[in-house]
Amino acid sequence: MSQITNSQLIDTSDVLSGLFDIDEDQIRKDLALTEGRVSLLRVEERSVRSRNKVSLGILVDSIHRRLLIASQMFKSSRLPADLVLFSSTQTAHEVAEMSCAVATGKGRLRELAWIFEESDNGPDFEDSLIEASIELLEQIHDTVLVEVLRRYDLSGYAVLFEVNRPLYEIRYEVGRRLLVPDLVSRREHLETLNQYQDDYGPDIVREFLRRLEKYDLLPV
Repeated sequence: MSQITNSQLIDTSDVLSGLFDIDEDQIRKDLALTEGRVSLLRVEERSVRSRNKVSLGILVDSIHRRLLIASQMFKSSRLPADLVLFSSTQTAHEVAEMSCAVATGKGRLRELAWIFEESDNGPDFEDSLIEASIELLEQIHDTVLVEVLRRYDLSGYAVLFEVNRPLYEIRYEVGRRLLVPDLVSRREHLETLNQYQDDYGPDIVREFLRRLEKYDLLPV
């Protein structure tokens, strides 16, 4: 379960419903009030995280608050741009992952799982079912991510995600490493390079390495 839903007594689907029940007019009002209050909002968020148990309403408010902070960070932070991208979109990614978790075992995904369990058509057919399930989960993740980013005035990142996904991905990864510089081992780094090479080609690998070198993040 995502770190957002740290209470086992709260259904993730209820958390998502509560978050998306916040209408866009209210979000705009809250965004307008966020400027100059980020420090206070961070204190409130730390208070929530220190609790062993939280109610559904408090949990929804916490996610909403973190997204408000993210929006203000995007607008005003002087930190490196890739770190701002990672930090500003992290909660939106968590919401998207929660949506995938809720979708698993329902609708078309449930149907694909049933077909897989009952199938005796061989490994190629089963592989196609797995690929279809992964593709559907990715569509759910991406749709929710973009929607959350747009709702919280992070449309610049939503556009980058949709228009230039490779650049978004490497900037997100560079930002992640900026937050924790010793996070990635050399072996993991090489695996990431190979994955980018396979998925996006040599140009994006070169850009990724350029950004890592800029911040002295290349593993030794």
